[in-house]
Amino acid sequence: MFTLKSLRQLNKKRTLSMIWSVVALAWLGMAAALFMLTDKDITLAVVATVAVITEVAFWLTALMMGVAMVDARKAVVGKFTRFFRQPVKTL
Repeated sequence: MFTLKSLRQLNKKRTLSMIWSVVALAWLGMAAALFMLTDKDITLAVVATVAVITEVAFWLTALMMGVAMVDARKAVVGKFTRFFRQPVKTL
């Protein structure tokens, strides 16, 4: 028999799987749109929509996983942006 805790964990896994499946499909759709569409306005709208969907997925995951996920995401984004903030070495 499932206990209440294992049932919650199972529902959390299903929900997260569903959220990130939608994100993966959105990215695949965006890739297809980038190759198939020539209109820059529509392409820009598709890319912006996928970016918003991905950000919403991150925040929904953070809500479900707790504050540790938010801290981990901040650390990843901080390391990524630090790479681009480094001054360019001149010769």
